[in-house]
Amino acid sequence: LMDARQRAERRARWLPVVDCLGKADDVADALEEATFMHSLTLIHPAPGLPAEVRAALCQLAATTLAAIQDQVKAIEIARQASQRTDGPDSELFLQTLWRMLRAERQCDELFRQARTAMVKNLRSAPADLMLANDLAATLEKATDNLLRAGYALRQMVLNKTGMSA
Repeated sequence: LMDARQRAERRARWLPVVDCLGKADDVADALEEATFMHSLTLIHPAPGLPAEVRAALCQLAATTLAAIQDQVKAIEIARQASQRTDGPDSELFLQTLWRMLRAERQCDELFRQARTAMVKNLRSAPADLMLANDLAATLEKATDNLLRAGYALRQMVLNKTGMSA
């Protein structure tokens, strides 16, 4: 990101790369914070989160992971994009971005489900409720950032190839 920012100072064509990398960096920041929040749920003497809450958080995390894997796949497809505007790579790229969009929407719903499980199971454990909620919110924020990064990547590819969505 720092290298791209320096290049963008000299060449304006690097500005979309800086934008895309900045949004991807926001994803990494959210995941780093989610990892920290998760570690707090494991501190002794806390017994850990109830199974229903863990399951809801795991589903949210798994959906986030799938979206991140799609982001990596989309970046690789974009990296290999040429001036061609047709072919299987174009379709695969758009399908991958569509899955990222759907994952963000799924995570919105999974976040609500996780909160419901938290309220049911953690009423008498305010610290666990706070940590679990912050963890879920941070995972959901990562997918929001993934969506923004996906749109920035899409715009870069559209500009590079002339492909239409």
